[in-house]
Amino acid sequence: MSTVNGCGTMFYGWRGRATPASTATKWITLFFLPIAPLGRYRLTPITDFDREMLTASAKEVAAALVGHGARTDISLISARLPIRFPEVLSTYFTAFVAVPFLMVWPWLLLYLGKRLFGIPPEWEERAWFMPAVVVYACVSLLNAVAVPAWAIQLARGIRPGLFRSRK
Repeated sequence: MSTVNGCGTMFYGWRGRATPASTATKWITLFFLPIAPLGRYRLTPITDFDREMLTASAKEVAAALVGHGARTDISLISARLPIRFPEVLSTYFTAFVAVPFLMVWPWLLLYLGKRLFGIPPEWEERAWFMPAVVVYACVSLLNAVAVPAWAIQLARGIRPGLFRSRK
């Protein structure tokens, strides 16, 4: 599968990751979001995911920012299978509901807490208040970056786990 900045084709809905019995649905994608299923396949990923880490050089980041980030994953396809519509719905739900929710839940929690309970005025005068807000904002931003990275990693057929050492 090949994408440029998440636009192209990708496999989503992996079952039995990285085994000869793996199955996945091939999708047309736009910015890593599944648009339309093209077919379901029995396949084995050939890409050496164990040599990859969730890092990028400054050059790779700059290339992605100006629209030149590309990735090709190689898979050995052994059979074409019928599309499973519950899996298609599950992929749409994951991409358009679950992942966005996981990205913004800290901000929703803060918003709901403020609306329901308010912020006591005496808290704003305490020395710990502003550092706590800054830490919360940093953790929330990290969450908003880590969740899509994790979702893209799973979409590529990589075993779960963001942090693995290079072999």
